[in-house]
Amino acid sequence: MSGTSNKPLAVFLGSSTALVLASLIGALAGGSISNFVPEIILKSIASLTFFILGIRIFINSFISNEAYNKERNIN
Repeated sequence: MSGTSNKPLAVFLGSSTALVLASLIGALAGGSISNFVPEIILKSIASLTFFILGIRIFINSFISNEAYNKERNIN
């Protein structure tokens, strides 16, 4: 994005601010949720979510490789 902008400092400051705010919101939301939901449930949901994301990334890598190989006519 900064490569196409005439103001790379503005892009850097904007993206840095967005990262800080997203982290702050996540930390505050996580702290609030942990007051109402037991820790074991939160850990179970987090582990299941990471497992599902990992499987999806793994499957998508094979799909990408197959599409790339078809495009390049690689056996």
